[in-house]
Order: sequence, then C-alpha cells, then structure tokens
Amino acid sequence: MTQIFRLGDKDKPEIIQMQRVLNYLGLYPFAIDGDFGFGTYRALMAFQAKNGITADGVLGPNTLNALLKVNITPPKELFTIKNLLAVMKKKGYKVHDAQYKLNMVAIRMDDVFDNRFSDKLIVFWKNEKKEWEKREFKWTTMPGTFGQGVLNPVTVMGITGTAVLKEGQYLNTWTLIDSYAGWLLYPYFYQSQKVTVYRDGDRDLVLDYEMPQQTDLFGINIHRMSNNGIDSDTVNATWVSWSIGCQGAPEPIFAELVTLARACAQFHGNLFDYTLLHKRDL
Repeated sequence: MTQIFRLGDKDKPEIIQMQRVLNYLGLYPFAIDGDFGFGTYRALMAFQAKNGITADGVLGPNTLNALLKVNITPPKELFTIKNLLAVMKKKGYKVHDAQYKLNMVAIRMDDVFDNRFSDKLIVFWKNEKKEWEKREFKWTTMPGTFGQGVLNPVTVMGITGTAVLKEGQYLNTWTLIDSYAGWLLYPYFYQSQKVTVYRDGDRDLVLDYEMPQQTDLFGINIHRMSNNGIDSDTVNATWVSWSIGCQGAPEPIFAELVTLARACAQFHGNLFDYTLLHKRDL
C-alpha cells in the first residue's frame, strides 16, 4: 500500500527525498530536515503546479513518481567556458572573442527570493595569447524580501510587483560609470537601455514566471551590495535593501569585476552586455 504524506508529517525518507528535490529545483530554500512544514507544503504545491499535477500539497504516488524522475546529481564542471559557449550558441547569443572584451554571464541558480548571494556571475574573455580566461563570482539576480522587496512590492506603470530581470541577453545595455561621485559614490553599471522584467506581486518567496512582464528603463543597475570591505552573505536586511531588482555582489567581489571592466573599457568603450541564464540551461 502506497503511503500518502501531508502537512505535519515527520521523519520519513520520502519527505527527506522530496525536500532534496525541491531544494535542488530552487523551490525550497530551507533545511532538509524531514519535517513536512508549511515551507515544504508551499514548495510542493509549486512543483505540482509546474508539472501538471493537482496542486494540493499532498505527497501521493503521482507526485512522488514525478519527484523521483528529477536528477539531482549536479553535472561536473557546470560553469566551464566550453559549456557556456555551447549554451550561448544554442540560444543564438552573441559571444565576444576580441581581446579583453568581457562576456558577462549571470546564472540564476534557483527561483527563490532568499536575500542571499546564491547565484553566479561568470566573466570570460580572450587574453593577449588569444586564450580564454574566466572568473567566477557569487552574485544575485533576485530582489530581496525587505524594504520595497517581494513582500512589499511597488506599483510601476499600473502593475504591482517587484522587478525580476527576465532571462535573456541584453546587448550594450549597461554603461560603466567609473566614478566615486553621483548616485552610488562608487563605480557601477548603469542601465542605459530597456530591459524586460517580471512583476512578481503575489508576495511569496518563489518567482512566478506567469507574472506580468514589462520592458522599459527601470533602474535595474549592476552594483556593489555591501559596504566597503564587507564580504556580506546577505543581499537585503531589515536595515538596508541593496536590491529590489538590481544585480550585484558584495563590495570586495564587485571591486574585482570593476577592475576587469576598466581593462575592457580601455579597448572597447564603457558599454557592456549582460546575459542572464538559468541553471536549467546548463
């Protein structure tokens, strides 16, 4: 007889396996503890809805079978240049191979609003020997939950919801402002062309891809997200909101990116492309 598990159940191997899969898919950002709590319940319903299963939050045989089909073993060397080049080619995205011209590729690792730098930025370029070099940075592509974040969204152009940059390639869209004056008092990349965002307004912790989309100049800048010298693990906190849609990293890591961008700008100008992928693309 197949068991069925519900909200409040605990300490069953099926629940632990469910949490592992939901965590891998980016739907469940909490502890894998075998406790079928409300966070697990909400994540399970999101999984069911995405897979054409009745979203009742109950772990029955159909849902369990769908979960077990998910391969949660991460591929080796996920972020190799070879892999990235293959994905970019498949999607028809532009890749720069001119000397010192940066390819900035962000990877959204999950769909959870968790106030953490849980994403990746891969920067790669051809050096003077015409060989590829790359750097990896911890990153965020997601707005946080504090301030005017996903739990308290703003209304823009008649739609209420926090801006979440849509995956895609944005050519010549960000301008390097290499100055310690002005808005940020620190070098950053200013959004100077239109981008497309989701307006997530349902006030939960998972990005809903069915939310309305908008394309315009929204101030989705790329910038540091901590004070000088602070390698923070937190994007947004109760006392400060570093991102309600912007992209970035803690200040020491972002400073490394600025150094690379300055070298690029000497040869290629201060306009930069930015490509946003999802981990599932890789």
